[in-house]
Amino acid sequence: MFAWLKKLAGGPALPEPAPPPATAEEALARWRRASRPSEQVTALEGLASVGGAEGRAVIESVLRTGASAHARIAAARLLGEGGGPGAAFRLSEAAKADADPLVRTACENALARLGKSAGGPPPASPPDI
Repeated sequence: MFAWLKKLAGGPALPEPAPPPATAEEALARWRRASRPSEQVTALEGLASVGGAEGRAVIESVLRTGASAHARIAAARLLGEGGGPGAAFRLSEAAKADADPLVRTACENALARLGKSAGGPPPASPPDI
């Protein structure tokens, strides 16, 4: 973000960002290696871009149990953009139960994008995937 400032100050240049993953396996490998919140968000976006049931399961899992609020917010946004089976249920659960108010807000925004309401009752159970 401030690469120009580092260059001006004579500091080391930032590395170029990695290209988006080409396969689901590559996206999953990036997710497993991601340790910092920014890496986790980028890896989740990669999983969403290549699609697949396993990637979607990871995104849903992060929304429920992700250690980083940044990753949970990204998961909510990605589920709201992608929709699909169980998205409204997962988002509704997190909108009511997450400890972080920013994550709850991200879930409510994602539900609004899907045309659902966090205040109403969620679907009875998650659909079988």
